[in-house]
Amino acid sequence: SYLALLCLYRDEGKVADLLQKKGLKYTRYVDDITVSSKVAGQEFDYARKIIEKMLLARGLVINEGKIRVQKSGTVPLEVHNLRVGFSSPRLPQSELKRIKHVCKQTELMAREMGRRSYAYRRRFHRAMGLVNKLARVGNNQHSLLVGRLKLVRPLPAQADYMLATNIGLRLRDSFDEKGATYWYRRRYFVLMERLNLISLEDPHWAGTLRMYMRNHFGPQDD
Repeated sequence: SYLALLCLYRDEGKVADLLQKKGLKYTRYVDDITVSSKVAGQEFDYARKIIEKMLLARGLVINEGKIRVQKSGTVPLEVHNLRVGFSSPRLPQSELKRIKHVCKQTELMAREMGRRSYAYRRRFHRAMGLVNKLARVGNNQHSLLVGRLKLVRPLPAQADYMLATNIGLRLRDSFDEKGATYWYRRRYFVLMERLNLISLEDPHWAGTLRMYMRNHFGPQDD
């Protein structure tokens, strides 16, 4: 998705400016392009023409089966899965219900299966990611759901302690040779992330190793 967001960066600004001069608003998220207008009966032929030209120049085409035209008053207007017929964007009610359901299922999973498994960790982070969508649209359910999820945060397994120890030892032994490499930096921040998890249960153990690595074996500048 990050690469998709960058694939049109050379051309997209010019296209957006041209459409703005015609009173049109251009937005894109990954492969979902929307052109909107506040003018009733607005024609979009010009917009389609220059967007198709931009895409073809990069070896891309429009998916004809996904083209939709929405008009105010017929259905709730949505742009990139956000309702825009209000003073500020809102999530559809169906999405809010889905997020609440995922949070509830995460709480049930924590009680039934425990909070130390990798599967639970993935489930928790998925739920927290969905809840954080609420913050971006100012939904008042955000703080409530975050509070509920914090009560069932993942806990480290024994394997996390072993992994942190092994990464720390390997970084220490390879610091002189690889301290300025991408490999070293990546492994270092994997260790820091794992220590964040361990600190929920044993802050002293995690804090001691974190301080030791920062003081003696932090990544070097290239």
